[in-house]
Parts: sequence; C-alpha cells; structure tokens
Amino acid sequence: KLKDGEQEKLVNLQRKADIQLDRMLTMASTWSRVLLSLQGKLKGTQWDPENSHRIDYSEFRRLLDSNHVHFMEYSNYGQTVSGKL
Repeated sequence: KLKDGEQEKLVNLQRKADIQLDRMLTMASTWSRVLLSLQGKLKGTQWDPENSHRIDYSEFRRLLDSNHVHFMEYSNYGQTVSGKL
C-alpha cells in the first residue's frame, strides 16, 4: 500500500498527465482542422462556412430567437458573424 505522500504525488502526476493529454489533443484537433480547411475539405461546414448575404440586426435577432441556430461563430472582434441553421 502506498503512503499518503506517495499517493498524493501519484494523483498530482496523473492530473498533470491528463492536462497535458488534453492540451495535445486540442492542438492536434486544431491543426487537423486547419489542414483540412486549407485543402478545401471543410467548405460549407461549420468549420469553414461559405459567405452568404448581409442581414439586418432585426433579422439576425429573429433567427437567434427561433432556436434553430446550431452553430455560431464571431470573428474580427464581432464584425463578422457566421452561423449554421
């Protein structure tokens, strides 16, 4: 049986390993998405939506209130908003 100090070190090490694994998975996922986007394989998906037309704020608000929006992305400090219904 492990002593309390050893058990605490083991738990701390496992926590650090879990955090590192999560970071690596996030980074791999991001790179994968970037590469697929550069290859044009994500066109029209939520990760690389096609440009549409400009809409008035009232229309935008109506769409949000309809609860049919599946994905929303803000870019350029909120200047550009894209979504998927």
